[in-house]
Amino acid sequence: MLSVVLAVTCGAAGPLGSAAHATGRPAGDRVGVSDTEQHLVAPATGGYDVVAELSVGVGPREVGVETPEHGPSWGPASFDVTDDGRLYVLDGVNRVLHVIAESGAYEPSIPFPAAVACPEDVDVTEHGIYLLDLAATPPAVQRMNADGVLTDSWEIPWSVYEDGISGLRVREAAAHVEATPGAAAAPTVYLEIDGAWEIPLLSAGRRVDARVPKLRNGDVVDVPATERAHYAVGSTRGTTAFSVAKDWDTSQEATVDVYRNGRPSRIHVKTEARLGAVKALDADDAGTVYVFAEELAGNEVRAFVKSFDASGKPSELGELPLAEYATHPRHPLRVTDNGDVLALVPGADKVSIVRLRTSEDPSDSLGRPMAALDGGPEAPTPEEVASTRGTASGAGVLASVREFFGRLFSPERAHAAWTQVNAYDRAMQYCANSWYCSVYNYYPNGVNIRPRYITSYNRYWMSVPYCWGGWDLPSTFNYLMSKRYDAGDINTSTSGKQPSTAGTDCSGLVSRLWGLGHKRSTSCVAYWGLGATDVSYYLGLPGSARERLGDIYLKPNSHVMMVDYLTSGGARVFESTKSDSYDRVVHVIRAWSAMPGYYVRRYNNWWQ
Repeated sequence: MLSVVLAVTCGAAGPLGSAAHATGRPAGDRVGVSDTEQHLVAPATGGYDVVAELSVGVGPREVGVETPEHGPSWGPASFDVTDDGRLYVLDGVNRVLHVIAESGAYEPSIPFPAAVACPEDVDVTEHGIYLLDLAATPPAVQRMNADGVLTDSWEIPWSVYEDGISGLRVREAAAHVEATPGAAAAPTVYLEIDGAWEIPLLSAGRRVDARVPKLRNGDVVDVPATERAHYAVGSTRGTTAFSVAKDWDTSQEATVDVYRNGRPSRIHVKTEARLGAVKALDADDAGTVYVFAEELAGNEVRAFVKSFDASGKPSELGELPLAEYATHPRHPLRVTDNGDVLALVPGADKVSIVRLRTSEDPSDSLGRPMAALDGGPEAPTPEEVASTRGTASGAGVLASVREFFGRLFSPERAHAAWTQVNAYDRAMQYCANSWYCSVYNYYPNGVNIRPRYITSYNRYWMSVPYCWGGWDLPSTFNYLMSKRYDAGDINTSTSGKQPSTAGTDCSGLVSRLWGLGHKRSTSCVAYWGLGATDVSYYLGLPGSARERLGDIYLKPNSHVMMVDYLTSGGARVFESTKSDSYDRVVHVIRAWSAMPGYYVRRYNNWWQ
């Protein structure tokens, strides 16, 4: 049994509003923070109580889950709980918002408007339902009413989107609505950046140009963008703000600073094994602060929540049942005003909302198995890669053999001088690509299936669409659009790339980003066991390999993505993916705990 030690001092936290605002602070700038410590063993589990359940499927009161053969599975991304106890579950696959009353009765689901592509986060207020829709082009915060009618939309500027949007929080100026009968709510919308920062997009209904995060007490905190991976900020409400700093040298410690009206206190998080994500979730009406953390040990992960009252006294909360997760929500936790911690648990057959149960007995968790992070036999063990070279099995061997003999007649033509900076620049060219979709590009031929984010023609779209078997460069793709090729193809059930299609799949993208001379499949991007011509070598598991720009997260015969930089609980990656209805090349955040079966490899032909 691995133990976790938390030491905490936490000042009183104020009452809650309905919105969030937070920022990070450099580790060296912590004047006036108290460092009194209490020590206790954690995580202990009190288990959980099931609050509500929905079946997995495509019918009424059923939550959609998509498990493609190639690429990551995805399902419900987030949920929200309102003051009246209603639960709202975000179902991007079936394109509805499920509503469950406090009594447990199911209410009619709310369909998404046609203009909404695939929301990743939701915040329900008295005057509207706010959706973070990053799959839309351009990405936007959308507001709809209880009938599913779109009432407002606010575009997220490209410069802000590229900072790594991961969530949203909303406050509404109720006084404005009450003083002006019939007026629309004037929202203040905060965007969560990298699972961390929160910056305002709207303030009382007006655009906010300033992008420097500010605490509610007026302090300005400016952390260089190059150091963003070292800091994380949790959601905030009312006058309470949180700043989380992770120690990347030890990978076992983090500090959570709690700010209330400019008065800071500090929580220390320490683990015996590797520390994964750390996030200050929220504070409730009584001033209790809730902290989420992960412990990563080898190929296993444990996720748990700790609470600290206004005097700093800690309480044990149940672990998240990660072993039951069939997919990994972007926002699986919510804290209610009365201090309940609710978790979204998407299983293979049902999706549950559970309430984590408090326990004062640390022995409750002794012997409890951790959920597997490395979930498949395809990932090599350290013994199998003692020489830092990967091995293959099954279909991977056959594919490698075919590619080996193919290379006898078509040698690898890689760039002579190719660097990680070249890879990054090319990746950004993919994401920022603008192309015109005509009616000829819009309607697919034969068995081809159009990417879901392309909802109309005779207009411009961003990025390069997902295309099964493709590996077109942005310039090549744009040229083929002028020649009336199909704009992408998300039908992965065929044997390979179909005629008259253009775009790139996940391995085609990585092949281009690594500057390879021909397209590699996900089973061959490592080129296992076939001598000195290997193009990459094994590093370890996600989050443990100290991965850097240009490395890849690989799940053979399924999916691959290239690392940009690390965040507090995962990594910002470039990938061509069908997940979350993106259906294109994107620059997004993926949590380490959401990568079962993945491991890290590094290209061995970077120009030094």
